[in-house]
Amino acid sequence: MKLFKLTFLFVFAVLFNNISAQNFNDALRLSMPGLGTSARALSMGNSFVAQGDEFAGIYYNPAGIGFIKNLQISATVDYNSISNNVSFFNSKTKSSKNNIGLTSIGLVFPIPTYRGSMVFSAGYNKIKDFVNTNKFDGFNPNSSRIADITGRINYSQPLTYDLLLSYEVNDGNGNYQYDETILTKNLNQNGEITDEGSIGVWSFAGSVEIAKGLFFGGTMNIYSGDYEKMNKYLEKDTKNIYQGLTDPTEEDSRDFISFYLENKIKWELSGYDFKLGLIYQSNPFVKVGATVKFPTYYTIEESFSNYAESEFRDVFVNVDEEITELKYDIKTPYVFELGTSLTFFDLLVNGQISYSDYSQMKFTEGLDKVTRDDNNYEITDLFEGALNYNLGLEYNIKKARVKLRSGWVFSWINNLNLILLMLTAGGKITAIITVIKLQEHFKSLNNQQFF
Repeated sequence: MKLFKLTFLFVFAVLFNNISAQNFNDALRLSMPGLGTSARALSMGNSFVAQGDEFAGIYYNPAGIGFIKNLQISATVDYNSISNNVSFFNSKTKSSKNNIGLTSIGLVFPIPTYRGSMVFSAGYNKIKDFVNTNKFDGFNPNSSRIADITGRINYSQPLTYDLLLSYEVNDGNGNYQYDETILTKNLNQNGEITDEGSIGVWSFAGSVEIAKGLFFGGTMNIYSGDYEKMNKYLEKDTKNIYQGLTDPTEEDSRDFISFYLENKIKWELSGYDFKLGLIYQSNPFVKVGATVKFPTYYTIEESFSNYAESEFRDVFVNVDEEITELKYDIKTPYVFELGTSLTFFDLLVNGQISYSDYSQMKFTEGLDKVTRDDNNYEITDLFEGALNYNLGLEYNIKKARVKLRSGWVFSWINNLNLILLMLTAGGKITAIITVIKLQEHFKSLNNQQFF
């Protein structure tokens, strides 16, 4: 029963809030870490702050690219499959969504030095993927969305009144008091929530060995991306309960059939930030790494629209709001990371901890001052510092030329009870390809890696 209540509240909380209202959810969406960019790092739980010895180091710890001795050109393609099951009044609905695309492409080029190391890197990484979907469908004997809107919204925007779903209640002197509706329960409800979009970053990084075994690196990041959210909601009188008038003064409101509501929001965003990192290797078996990511400054150009319609026996009524556009800025908090990488014979163990104070998220420009201040007050009131823990393992089976990987991610924003637990796994197979050049009478071996 507890699980049912959580599912019920989640679905209704997401659908019933007006998605055009800018609030702490927008700042949190941009501040929470994504899944990362590297197949190896992800399969090791993104515990890579003390590793970074590949192009992905430009994202995880720029100091790590200083360990690279040869020119590297890399590209990664990922395939994501999302599947969700929602239980709603004993009715289960499954939804799924798939997408495939380029995750990263980059170049790492070491500079010849007399001693130590100097390495530069540039490339693109997709750091966040917003793709998601949820659906629900079931008969609700207890409440309705129509009643919820009538009670919460109609005092400022008479949506259900315009759709003939509610009527005005006046006092004895004929003065308006509030709107009322008879459509309070016993309706079939179904909805669909879809998210699309991603954030990508063009990065330019450098790393230098400033002392024996001590590497220092920095990255400049330029972000671009988009985000689109669509909420679709339908209430229907499938049992023909409401065959009378929903508005006593309107004959057209006889025999209610259905109510449909659609909200759509779209972002175009850009931003920038910087990241600094250190890695110290005391011996071939131990590395210690640390990074600080400075706040990301995002500019969001947003457009949103609302559409609603009602259907009765003889008429069809709709309300189509004009698209509203606005622009505002969001600043994310600092992120501090500390980790280690240990090698025990054929076993590599990576672990790290990161800290971010989500109360430092902030709406900095755009909107009106009152809205900005309200949003920022809500952020400082709701959020506090949060710790993330990452652990990764990689076991090298040398004879089989196979590497097996697994990882663990744990994030907890304790005052909101927002918990993320993720288990990851992956592997690497190295195949030997022999190329025979008869005219030159020699053989060359090339290693081709498959992730």
